[in-house]
Amino acid sequence: LNPKSQPRPENTDLASAAVLAFSENERELRYFGVELLCKRPKAVDLEFAQKMVLWDPWWDTVDGMASNLVGPLVMADRINGQEQMREWLDHDNLWVRRASILHQLRYQAKTDKEFLFEACTKMAPETDFFARKAVGWVLRHYSRTNAKAVRQYLDSMGDSLSPLSRREGGKYC
Repeated sequence: LNPKSQPRPENTDLASAAVLAFSENERELRYFGVELLCKRPKAVDLEFAQKMVLWDPWWDTVDGMASNLVGPLVMADRINGQEQMREWLDHDNLWVRRASILHQLRYQAKTDKEFLFEACTKMAPETDFFARKAVGWVLRHYSRTNAKAVRQYLDSMGDSLSPLSRREGGKYC
């Protein structure tokens, strides 16, 4: 069989396959589910993506979904997507908040820096390692595009950011 001669699966099939993969205990199947969704982000919406984040809340699945699934979904509809990301920042679950802050990782020059700095400021008081690491990671990533803005932000925040967030965020600026 030549895979290219086969019809592409319907979006509902991809979403169902991802749910089936997440239903299994093996991490590798969950990674497969993440990869499936990330190959065709428009197969789902942000509500579905949030359910998947909550289904398996750990860095090894959430981080990939944040930048490769949630990010493209938000980019496709910036106004509504950013509004939902602000709602996610207020979510009770750390991993939903983490997905919100990390969704712009691949945006580079298209990063909404106001949202980025707002999200980092909102997450700055968090004491959880994964929250602090996310703040530093997203700042470090954006500093490759706009080191001056990140440096100004880090300086303006002072000790409000954890040492981990400051160290990670300031790595390239």
